[in-house]
Amino acid sequence: MKLYRLFSGFFLAAISLAAGAQTYRWVGEDGVTVYSQTPPPSGSDSAEVIKHHPAPKDDPADIEAAKKSLNKMRQDLEDRREDRKLAKQAQDEQQQAATTRLQNCEVGRSNLRNLTALGNRKLRTQDGEYLRLTEEERQTRMEQARKDIEDNCKK
Repeated sequence: MKLYRLFSGFFLAAISLAAGAQTYRWVGEDGVTVYSQTPPPSGSDSAEVIKHHPAPKDDPADIEAAKKSLNKMRQDLEDRREDRKLAKQAQDEQQQAATTRLQNCEVGRSNLRNLTALGNRKLRTQDGEYLRLTEEERQTRMEQARKDIEDNCKK
């Protein structure tokens, strides 16, 4: 037990001395960066003393400030994640809208071609039946197809 106390006392003393020691950095003659707790050999004026930052104290105010800072960083992270999610959703919606406009453009052009080609004004419906249009109905549908093309085929 006595040996244990002696060893732990020696260990704590060594840590205290190491914590108080300065660390030097310089570039040697061979171009290698050297870190040492002893000053560089004479002639090396370019040595830099590296500063050690003390460990934070267990002050309750410091701990509370650190907690607040950490919580703010977490909230900022969550906000950025939410912003990225919303931006992705907006991008997906824009892409879907562009796809829909392209499809509506093609449908409008197809309708206009079909209505223009109708000589006898018979129009085939989706279920395979034929519908006879009056000239007025045909012109109204052609005008609607032109409007659909104008609305959806813009670049």
